[in-house]
Amino acid sequence: MTRKITRRAVAYVVVAGAVAVKTVTAGTSITFAIEDFAFIPVQLSVKAGTKVIFVNHDEAPHSVVGLKSEFRSPTLNNGQSFAITFDKPGEIDYFCGQHGNMRGKVTVAP
Repeated sequence: MTRKITRRAVAYVVVAGAVAVKTVTAGTSITFAIEDFAFIPVQLSVKAGTKVIFVNHDEAPHSVVGLKSEFRSPTLNNGQSFAITFDKPGEIDYFCGQHGNMRGKVTVAP
């Protein structure tokens, strides 16, 4: 089954349980939704210099924490957001500080 889901500026395609990775060019911004106890999209490829904005659409509070302590957002209540610009190439795994099973990854290209 293939299903296309869109929400605000976020778009991803689910095919047989896998999430397609979206690539974003440098100097732009992309919004991650936090909803239904998940980061949407789960994985994202961006160019260095891209601003990523996490917006909590859940009633539950969430935070965004780099797995290697690269960054930590404050606790985000419903409707609140956190923005970070990724300047260095590499892979950044992150998780929710309140719900450790919520995980995602940003791959930053030069």
